Amino acid sequence: MIIKGRDERKIRKKSEKLLKIARKVGGCVGCGVCLGKCKRGALHLMSERLRIEEERCVHCGECIEPQSGPQL
Repeated sequence: MIIKGRDERKIRKKSEKLLKIARKVGGCVGCGVCLGKCKRGALHLMSERLRIEEERCVHCGECIEPQSGPQL
């Protein structure tokens, strides 16, 4: 994987976000919550495993954010 950025801080921030995404994919249980969060349609469930369409993913991180909703 190659991460590009204007300065070291931006590269570090981007690499941390990509690491979170990789962990999310590795721990996927196939619930599909993240699919609705992706505005680019880059996420797909195939055989209950999450797949990321790299050409569409802009690394926004929305898929790894906690689900918003009413607090219980």
